[in-house]
Amino acid sequence: MEILEIIGKTARFVASHLKSEYIALFSVLVTIIIYILNRQSELKFKKYESKRTEYAKLITFLSIAYTSPQKLQPNKEGKLSQEIQKEFYDVGASLMLYASKKLYKEYLFFRDFSSSEHIKLSKYYNQEMVIYIIANIMKQIRKEVGLSIFNQITANESLGFFVNNFATNPVQKNKTHLMNYKLNMLKIELFCMNRTHGVFINWFFYKFIKPIGGIICCIIKYFILLPPIHILEKIRKKVDNTIQK
Repeated sequence: MEILEIIGKTARFVASHLKSEYIALFSVLVTIIIYILNRQSELKFKKYESKRTEYAKLITFLSIAYTSPQKLQPNKEGKLSQEIQKEFYDVGASLMLYASKKLYKEYLFFRDFSSSEHIKLSKYYNQEMVIYIIANIMKQIRKEVGLSIFNQITANESLGFFVNNFATNPVQKNKTHLMNYKLNMLKIELFCMNRTHGVFINWFFYKFIKPIGGIICCIIKYFILLPPIHILEKIRKKVDNTIQK
């Protein structure tokens, strides 16, 4: 009862001291906040709409992996056909402009998985892994077209649209766990391979150390060595002109 009395007193105090100007200001603030939220929702919807069109290209291209997987295999020269290369370029350009960093990297991994020889040399490599890479791409697309984290599906459920007896088959579910493990280990192996080849060291060297050395060389050249040389050159020309006269 005491709490209710305190709440009642507080409400009466606010009502008696609240001026019309404050009420008008509060309504204006609420209107501005509603406008901003609606504007953000509108922009987010337009962004999702533009992404849907571009992601449709990727989904169409990924269907090749199911209907004609042999098209993704390189020829005797180790190259893909011109048709597939054009598809890769069109899809890659769309993803580079509109996709998130995670989705674009997943697409690049799918592309390298289909054509790179150093990936095929890994003990974790399996040609069947390509459809599980596609499943990860499809799951990421669902996130980026506006579906919440509570409205996501598993890899088996995303592949169940393309492959029969896949979404609810316990054997396939266990196989999915194995393939996801191999995919993760393959990515870790590629990460370690980059480190053993000095990729990070070279990045650090050319990003920070090499520019510092270049700046020092430019300062020495243009502010220490060249000014005296230019002065001596002018003096020499004046001396030559005096001798000729």
